[in-house]
Amino acid sequence: EIADLFGAAAMTSTDQPPPFEGLVEVVEPADKAYFQAHIMDVEAKKYLVRYVGENEACWVDAVRVRHVPKVSPEEQNREWKEGDTAEVSFEEDGIQSWWEGRVSMAKGGFYVLSFPDANDQTQTEVVEKDRLRPAYGHRPAKFDKKVFPVPREIQPDVRITEHLLPKMARHADLFALRLTPDARELIGIGSPSALDTAHVLINMHFVKAPKLAKVVQRANSLQIKMGDADGAYRKGVPVVFQADQGMIGLLIGPKGANIKKVQAMPGVQRVDV
Repeated sequence: EIADLFGAAAMTSTDQPPPFEGLVEVVEPADKAYFQAHIMDVEAKKYLVRYVGENEACWVDAVRVRHVPKVSPEEQNREWKEGDTAEVSFEEDGIQSWWEGRVSMAKGGFYVLSFPDANDQTQTEVVEKDRLRPAYGHRPAKFDKKVFPVPREIQPDVRITEHLLPKMARHADLFALRLTPDARELIGIGSPSALDTAHVLINMHFVKAPKLAKVVQRANSLQIKMGDADGAYRKGVPVVFQADQGMIGLLIGPKGANIKKVQAMPGVQRVDV
């Protein structure tokens, strides 16, 4: 139980992972270039995405979005020849993109690729093999969405336990799951069966959220106290811990085992309970 408390304390309201937003690729049709983005919402014919490296989200036509291709080792190590179509990796400011081009020359482990642009102008680039992957073509990704209203009385609790959403989404096999900024809704994105499974798990989470929120808050409080106590200890002053009555047994341990361990630590002169 104590381990669970401090595990929860590792995630504070200011140190939480981003929402579980699935990664997709969005095409720029004129250039046949693909940029990675996180999908955040779904409407009839549009997806709300946040491009990797960007802070703001934007709506794009659903037909421009595809799943991120999974490249097998065989495909990664294939030999390229003149006339092959491939996608080439480019990176700028840490942001990766993939551009479709055609191999016009192959020599000594290097490849010359040509890239036609919207103005029928051709650009060329010399690249190494590890920057190439097969051209997968464009098959638009299809997603369903379901909105799960958060009961008003537990909205603060769901906000506090937001860091548990990624695990829940993975159990349901959702593609994305996020809490709206006002904590009034959870937005799930995925297949119909995944959304049905998520519905069950989310309802279970709503029941447990108040208790879980208390555990997280208590763990955070204990973490702060431990930090203060550690600072005082390093200064060589006495440290007094206040323990809940229900935790005294765990604190002492069987036949005082925990107390003995503390007394054996360097710098500890005495432990009074």
